[in-house]
Amino acid sequence: MDELGMYFRLTYGYFVPPYYDENQVHIRSSDVDRALTSAQAFLFGFYPAQGSFEWQKGNSWHPVPIHSATPGEPDLLLKPSSTLCKKVEMLVKEEYRQQANYYDIKYADFFDSVGVQSGISNFSYVNMDNMYYIQAERLVNRCQNYLGEHRAAEAVVGLQLAAPQTYKAIHHSAFGA
Repeated sequence: MDELGMYFRLTYGYFVPPYYDENQVHIRSSDVDRALTSAQAFLFGFYPAQGSFEWQKGNSWHPVPIHSATPGEPDLLLKPSSTLCKKVEMLVKEEYRQQANYYDIKYADFFDSVGVQSGISNFSYVNMDNMYYIQAERLVNRCQNYLGEHRAAEAVVGLQLAAPQTYKAIHHSAFGA
């Protein structure tokens, strides 16, 4: 990371003073250990100690303050998602609604069939989270007839991957992923 700091100093150094000046430079990092560590390493290369700032012969590091958000407070600059935003919530809900409409049309026959088989009226994309429970209930009923209750419960454990795989297959096929 210090090499990146040196590269930025060589490439963009004319934007900022050659030495750290607290009146001209304010360095900010998110309040996460890895981000603060990266900022320190970057600054080691970007603002190496030179001249009177070299406090130890041969050591080009010198302390440069890095500001971070107050712990427990939202960091609106570096992590805008740290606070609730009604507009973002509205946009996410709208995107979900559009996806649901798309899938409801594309897989209408499939959803109708699942609705008939499961007894869930108007089965749709929104109900996909219930696929696991539908499959588990059908499997338990089927297994209880053959195996008895105790062994049927064991058989359901193997079903845990079925619903996520079904969801992924539908979701990824829509986007060609």
